[in-house]
Amino acid sequence: MHLIKRIIPPKTFCGVPYAEDLSTLDAEVAIIGASHGTPYTPGKASHSANSPGAVRAALSWYSANREQFDFDAMTEILGGASVMDC
Repeated sequence: MHLIKRIIPPKTFCGVPYAEDLSTLDAEVAIIGASHGTPYTPGKASHSANSPGAVRAALSWYSANREQFDFDAMTEILGGASVMDC
C-alpha cells in the first residue's frame, strides 16, 4: 500500500533511469525528490511543492554527458556509481 502518490517526473535527475518500483531498486545511489512540506495556507500547495522538478531541470545539462570528468573531485560527475531517480 502506498501512502503517498508518486509522480513520475518528466525529466530525471541528470538523466539517470527512473525507479518506478522501489522494492526492486538496484542502484548504489537513490535520488529521492521529496516535494512535500507544511503549507503556510491550508489547501494551498507548499512553497516547496515544485522543488524536486526545479532541481532536476537545473541539473538537466549533466544528462548530456554523465561521464564528464570533475577535476575538483578527480572522478566522473556521478563518481561512476549506479544511480537511479526515485
